[in-house]
Amino acid sequence: MFALQGRVEVRKNGIWGTICNDNTDEKEYDSNQYVDDRAAEVICRQMGWTVGRLVEMSIVPDGTQQIWMDNLNCADWPSTKTHVEQCDHANKDTNGQSGHGHWQWGTIGDCNHAKDIGVGCDAQTTDSEANAYPGIRII
Repeated sequence: MFALQGRVEVRKNGIWGTICNDNTDEKEYDSNQYVDDRAAEVICRQMGWTVGRLVEMSIVPDGTQQIWMDNLNCADWPSTKTHVEQCDHANKDTNGQSGHGHWQWGTIGDCNHAKDIGVGCDAQTTDSEANAYPGIRII
């Protein structure tokens, strides 16, 4: 159990939405898996926590609104990123081809809310920059 745990939501244009991940198996990691503990660390760090882990989708409540992102990929480990905008995610590029790119909001075709990601965060920081970005939350 984590101090803070639940579904991750990001806000765009005043609308909250989820991050989908249809390439994750939390129990059996493979090289095709995008969202993992690296992304969880970045999400938690952005909200002022120092430890972040992906939690099983089965314990994350499904979202009901917009799905903003798919397969968030924060590739480096240990990650030095501080905000999810610094990570790639699956989108449709300008030629209509699927792939990983930068911050295309809401272009999700193969996801549903049963695949919403959740994280667990621990060890809250007292860093003055913590919680400075209000566009992310855990439900």
